[in-house]
Amino acid sequence: DALSVHAEALRGAVGAQMTARCVAGLAHVKGIPATYRMTSKPVPVTHSPFVDKVLQPLSAFASSHRAQLPPDAEATRRWTGAIATAVASEYETTLEALLDTVVKMDASLKWLRTSGGGDAA
Repeated sequence: DALSVHAEALRGAVGAQMTARCVAGLAHVKGIPATYRMTSKPVPVTHSPFVDKVLQPLSAFASSHRAQLPPDAEATRRWTGAIATAVASEYETTLEALLDTVVKMDASLKWLRTSGGGDAA
């Protein structure tokens, strides 16, 4: 019926907004290599502090709008799970790009060291 079509569209729009808010928390990923490269810190062995906060917008929304979420607990789990999956996919894409950049940068630095190009600095 028409009401369920509108409800589904609204859930989709809110889900997209929640996904975007959570993905915004992934911006910190790009700064990780610089943090360790520039300070000569050892490679991290635990997750970065921002990781715990990535899904915080979704959690806050679910807590404050519990009455507006689907009354079926399974439907709510599917909705929040879809958002978490989208965020995880974006996290994977971001990390793949980051690792590719780090590998290329390391190759460039190695080339500079072996070719003597770094002596001019």
